[in-house]
Amino acid sequence: MATINIKFPSATLVLKKDEIRKALRAAGRLVADRAKSLIQGSSGGPGNPPKSRTGSLASKMRVTMRGDRVTITDNEYYALALEAGVANDPRPRKSKKAGGQISQTIRRMMPRPYLSTALNASTDEITRRLQDAIQKNITFKETT
Repeated sequence: MATINIKFPSATLVLKKDEIRKALRAAGRLVADRAKSLIQGSSGGPGNPPKSRTGSLASKMRVTMRGDRVTITDNEYYALALEAGVANDPRPRKSKKAGGQISQTIRRMMPRPYLSTALNASTDEITRRLQDAIQKNITFKETT
């Protein structure tokens, strides 16, 4: 079991990192589960979480831990475009409607945030869970 030791003049603060990591992983799962439920219950549209059509966006969401860092990723290729939106794209393109002539098209998709919405909605609960985990897993050991 990993621990963090902080020395004070007459005591040592001992923190059980394994329990804190469990709480961090649970917090990551909380955000991912909330994001999945937002996708599955959404009507879609700009500014709202995207509407689930195939379930692929929700099924490719992963929570990973490396050290003391939790990462929530969505490995669907269009996930970032949905979350952040797509800016103007003024590159000239050939238009089938204009008989193959080059036309100036602008493509834009407003953000349909789901991960950031889930994280913002979970902040208070994550804070409470981590505070509880730290309080339950911290001890002072007297030193002489």
